[in-house]
Amino acid sequence: MMKRGVQRVRDSAASGFGDFSGFGGGSVRGDDISVEMNIDFMDSIKGVVKPLTYSSVQQCGTCNGSGIKIGMKASSCPTCYGSGQETFVRGGFHMGMPCRTCSGSGRYVPASAICMSCNGEGRVKERKTIQVSIPAGVEDGMSVRLSRQGNASEISGGSNGDLLVRLNVAQHPIFKREKSNLYMTTKLPLQIALLGGTIRIPTVDGDVELKIKEGTQPNSQQVLRNKGVHKMSNSSMIKSDRGDQFVTFHVEIPKRLTNSQRRLFEQAFGINLESHSTANSSSGSYESKDDHKGMFRSTIDKLFHHKEDGTGPTDTERKRP
Repeated sequence: MMKRGVQRVRDSAASGFGDFSGFGGGSVRGDDISVEMNIDFMDSIKGVVKPLTYSSVQQCGTCNGSGIKIGMKASSCPTCYGSGQETFVRGGFHMGMPCRTCSGSGRYVPASAICMSCNGEGRVKERKTIQVSIPAGVEDGMSVRLSRQGNASEISGGSNGDLLVRLNVAQHPIFKREKSNLYMTTKLPLQIALLGGTIRIPTVDGDVELKIKEGTQPNSQQVLRNKGVHKMSNSSMIKSDRGDQFVTFHVEIPKRLTNSQRRLFEQAFGINLESHSTANSSSGSYESKDDHKGMFRSTIDKLFHHKEDGTGPTDTERKRP
C-alpha cells in the first residue's frame, strides 16, 4: 500500500517540467501534482478505494532518464569544457553565466545521440491510473497525499514529487455534516408525538428503531450516541471514536379533519367537558385522572386509526407500545 497522509491543502502544487535552478542541473526532487476527485457522501463516511487517472511527468523509459540513446555517451561541452559556465571580463570584473551551448549542463550530446522518445529531456508526459485509498471520516476539501506519485525529478536518479488528491464530497439528501456529527430532520405523526411510540430512522449504519417519548414537542431533538462520523487526527489516518447523530422532529399536523375526527378530537381534549361534567355530577359518577388518561389515549387511537368510510386502520408502519 502506498504511503499516504491527509492534510488541508491551501495552495495548488506546481506541475509540468519546472524551471532549472542555476546551471549544472535542476531540482533533485520532482514537483508535486494537485488533482481533484469527486466522491459520494457515504464513501467519505465509510472509506473507499477508487481508481484515479491523471497526467504526470515521468522518467523516460527508453533512455532511463538520461536523454541519450542507449549505448551512446555524452561528452564534455567544447565551449565550457564541462564546467557549465562561461566567463568573461567586463570593466575589469570577471563575470559568469550559464554556458550558451550546453545550457549549463556541462555536457554535449550530438544530435545523433539524442533520445527520440523524450527529445533529450530525459522525461516524458504520460497518463497513468492508480488506486487511491480514501480513509473513513474525510471531509470535503481534505487532500490525500500519495508519496512519490508526482512528477519525476529533473535529474536522473532524483526522487518523484507527491500527488495531492483534493476530495470533493457530494451532499446527502438526508444527512448534514458538521465535523464528526450528523444532523437530520424526520417527520413525526401527531399521534406518536402525543402518545409516544417508535419510528424507524436512517443512520449511516442502516435503519434503527427510535423510541419516542410521550409529549414530544415540535422541533425537539434526540441524540443517537456514536452514530456519527469517525474522528480523524489532523496528522494521521488513524480513526478514533465517532461523533453523534442528531434527529430533529417535524410534527405532522393534519390540514383537514373529518366530522368524526373533529368530534373525537373535541372529546380527547375535553372541549365539551362542561356538559360532560354536568352529566357526571347529576348521575353521581366520578372519573379519576387515570380514567381520563385512558380515555384520552383511546380517543386519540380512534382519531388516527379510524376512517368514516369504514375501511379500518390506516396503513402507517409506525408502532406505539
